[in-house]
Amino acid sequence: MDTQSPSSLPNAEAFTPRHQLAANTWRDLKNKKPARWDNGQGRIWSGGKDMLSICVTPASVERAIRLMDAFLEKCKAAGCPVSNSQDKEGNWSSTAQVDKQRVRFHLQENVKQIDHVLTPEEKASKKKYPQLSHGPRFDYLPTGTFRLLLGSHRWGSEFRRKWNDTKRRNLEAILDKIVESVPVVAQLQQAEDDRWDRIEQENQEKERLRYEEQARQRKLKEELDILMDQANRWSQSRLIREYVGAAREMVEKRGKIEPGSEAEDWMNWALGHADRIDPLASTKPKE
Repeated sequence: MDTQSPSSLPNAEAFTPRHQLAANTWRDLKNKKPARWDNGQGRIWSGGKDMLSICVTPASVERAIRLMDAFLEKCKAAGCPVSNSQDKEGNWSSTAQVDKQRVRFHLQENVKQIDHVLTPEEKASKKKYPQLSHGPRFDYLPTGTFRLLLGSHRWGSEFRRKWNDTKRRNLEAILDKIVESVPVVAQLQQAEDDRWDRIEQENQEKERLRYEEQARQRKLKEELDILMDQANRWSQSRLIREYVGAAREMVEKRGKIEPGSEAEDWMNWALGHADRIDPLASTKPKE
C-alpha cells in the first residue's frame, strides 16, 4: 500500500481541493502540529461547522484531503451531496444527504502505541522533581493506515460501515464501493428511525391510555367519596331523628312539652341539624 508523505507526492505544492469543505480542512491541517498532552494520540483533528471530520498524523494530511476530496466529488455525482450538519446537542459533523437521511462519515489514521522513552530533559526533571509526572505514558507512531467510517453511533454499531487500508489495496481503490454504501446506510438509518417513531407512537398511546385511566380512577374515587359522604350524612340524620323521637317519648311520659320550652328548643335544633345534613331532605332549614 502506498503511504507516501505529502512532500513525495507529485504536484504536492499545486494541490487544490475541489470541494469547499476539503479546502477549508486543508488550510486548517496542513501546518498543524499535534498537541503533546491530548487524546489525539499523535494525530491532529479537524471538524466543526466548515471542515471535514478527519483525525490523522501530520505526515498523512495531504493524502487524507485528497482522499476525502475525491470521496466528496463521487458522493455528489451519485446524488448524495455532502455538507456539514448540526445535531440536537450542537455538534457538527460531515454528512452525505440521501433523501431525509444524513449519513455521517469520518476519516482517521490508525497509530501504533509504544511505551514512552524519557528524553534527557524529562530524565533531568524526574531526578529533580521525582513526585511529578514526566512525559506521557505512551508515544504513538504513524502507520499511514486509514479507516473510513459511515454512519453514527446513534443507530448502534450494526448500522455503521467501516473500511480500512489493507496490504493489498488502499481506500482510494474502493471509493466507488464506499459511495455505493452511502444509500444503504441511509436506508438502514431510515428503517431504524421509523422503528423508533413507531415505538414513540406506541409509548405515547400507552401514556395517553394510562393518563385516561388515572383520570377515570380519580373521577371514580371522587364520586365514591361523595356517595359515602352522602350515605354517612343520611345515616347520621336518621340516627338524630330516631334519637330525638326517643327523647320526645321519654319527656312526654313525664308531662307535656311546652311550646318555647328548653326541651322543645333543643328538639327543634336537633331536627333542623338532621335536615341540614340529610342529602335527601327536600328543603334545607336556614343556618
